[in-house]
Amino acid sequence: MKKCGVAMEPYRVRAIKLALAGMAFVCLLNPAGIRAQENGTILGTVTDQNGAIVPHVVITVTNQATSEIVRTTFTNTEGNYVVAGLPISTFTVRAEMRGFAPSTRTDLVINVRSQVRVDFQLTVGVVAQEVKVTAAAVQLQTTNAELSQVDTAKHIEAIDTNGRNFIQLANLVPGAVGPSLVGSFNTPVGVTANAGINFNGERQSHNVFSVDGQENYDRGCGGCIEVVPDQDAIQEFKVLSSNAGQDLGFGSAAHIQLEIRSGTNTFHGEVFEFNRNRALETQPYFTNLAGLKRPYENYNNFGFNFGGPIGRPGKENKTFFFTTIDWRRLLQATTFSGNGTPTNWATGDFSSVPAGSGIENPAILDHSQAGTACTYNDPVKGPTPETCYPIISSGGINNVIPTAPNPGSTYKLEPNALLLGKSGFLFLPPNSGTQAIGGVTAPVDVNEQIVRIDHQFSDKTSIMFHYIRNGITQVVPRGLWQSSTFPVVATDFLNEPESVLMKVTHSISPTLLSESVIGFNRQPLTLLDRGTFSKPSGYNVQEIFAENPQQRMPTISIGNPQPVSYTAASWPWTNVLNTWTWRETLTKVAGSHSLNFGFEDLHYLKEQLLFGLTQGSYNFDGSATSGFYTDPVSGAVTPTTGNAFADFLLGNPQSYSEEQTQTLQPMLTITLGSGSETTGR
Repeated sequence: MKKCGVAMEPYRVRAIKLALAGMAFVCLLNPAGIRAQENGTILGTVTDQNGAIVPHVVITVTNQATSEIVRTTFTNTEGNYVVAGLPISTFTVRAEMRGFAPSTRTDLVINVRSQVRVDFQLTVGVVAQEVKVTAAAVQLQTTNAELSQVDTAKHIEAIDTNGRNFIQLANLVPGAVGPSLVGSFNTPVGVTANAGINFNGERQSHNVFSVDGQENYDRGCGGCIEVVPDQDAIQEFKVLSSNAGQDLGFGSAAHIQLEIRSGTNTFHGEVFEFNRNRALETQPYFTNLAGLKRPYENYNNFGFNFGGPIGRPGKENKTFFFTTIDWRRLLQATTFSGNGTPTNWATGDFSSVPAGSGIENPAILDHSQAGTACTYNDPVKGPTPETCYPIISSGGINNVIPTAPNPGSTYKLEPNALLLGKSGFLFLPPNSGTQAIGGVTAPVDVNEQIVRIDHQFSDKTSIMFHYIRNGITQVVPRGLWQSSTFPVVATDFLNEPESVLMKVTHSISPTLLSESVIGFNRQPLTLLDRGTFSKPSGYNVQEIFAENPQQRMPTISIGNPQPVSYTAASWPWTNVLNTWTWRETLTKVAGSHSLNFGFEDLHYLKEQLLFGLTQGSYNFDGSATSGFYTDPVSGAVTPTTGNAFADFLLGNPQSYSEEQTQTLQPMLTITLGSGSETTGR
């Protein structure tokens, strides 16, 4: 499928990549600046068997997944230590001091933003004597007032989510209200997914989503998520619902934080496929009761992930990787129902309606002919003077619009309206009473790639890098952000969000830790019309302004007695959001206190193609054919609402409007518009 519209120029993309590389180089040379937004902390106090503080104790922290010593520090003069900036994993902490037996605590689980207290009480002894303690499975959070819930990879794997979209997990948190997510299928993409969750009464748009500490939120989209990582690639999912720390900086509602899985000292991987198919599902009760077929749905989510060391497994390695590639193929049926337009109406014959359909068929009047004075016996006001008009006729048959005007009249079928009003073209005939009912399929294709690399330079310095890309092609059958009655024109929704992040953690001294984070997110959107949107051959109505991409047909709104509408929206349209992140944090241990300093800079650049209904917009309300007439059977003066579809075929709109956008200077855009409106009989 060919993409069209405005795209980011290649030199700008190269400039972004060079800027990221430059910032990464600076971070490696001078990593100044943390409690990380997504990392955890181990802290504690070391005393002897009499309760006296023990300064200058060597504290060694080892990542059990990689067998790497990730940090070495010392207790201060007050016997306290803090090891911040730890990635989520399971750790071993060892405390040793000459004259005392070493003490070791194992299986210490660090979650996103968790602070685990590990106190040691050393006993007099020799190195050969060692105290080993395995951490308790549940640890009480006593170091801060944050309220949160954590789901680990094991929990995520065991939870069934409808659509395998991680957003469903957030609905399980106390204080979350997302009734539209309960039991419903959630499309596995970012922009069009349902993220409608309120936490503790706060607005949905005040939630903040992040991946590895990098914001994952399109702020110019009214609360849209950018990348949607596969559930099997998520190491941990945390919802911080209240009392967030100041380092988060923004978002008054919940903070939904994801951490991507990392490699370990052994190779691990899996191949997976999740399939939903109509043939495998039970019949819905009411569908079965009505004797209908199951709604069509086929969702195939398949792929693989693989991770491990870059080197020999089980040996002392410094670099670890994890990668995921998955595909999501969704083909889902959607039904539609709208007011049907009788086939004979499409040719200008309003003399009848399908038997038993229940469709109203009011008389249509000819206002182009001279009216005659008449008196209407109003049931409330009594006799009221009015003007009566003749019923439109052709060949002596009433309620039929002629192809050529009758003597003394100008009313006739408008050839351009006949082209657009042709039965089954824009408007469908009824097949169930007054309604036209049917179904179409809505395909969604997603291809995702995730790469994460962790490297431990020494017990003082480490680096983490991730790259995430979602390639999305989605068809919205009835059009995105438009309101056609029938799915005759769809929207091709093309989206390719990317996330690049690099994080450097450096222990400047035993009491001073720095973390530097740089990141770049790109969210490009392209919307294209698909289906019936171009002017048909022979259509010769010209717009007021010349601008009309792809020669789209005008927007049409038709009122009573069978209201219908058609719009081809304003596509093609492009929208690119670029987000740069720079975050620096310092953690300083001073006595029994841990002090955090830092800043975060988020720079947004949104390039959006302006759009408007440049193809014009017509509104038909029946006013061109309504009024009073003398009933040919009873002879009584009778009112009629007219028929808006007859107004349409006559080419007599109640109003018309048209928009145009013009850029006069790079920073000045003017939207011009023109419209007309007629009212009356």
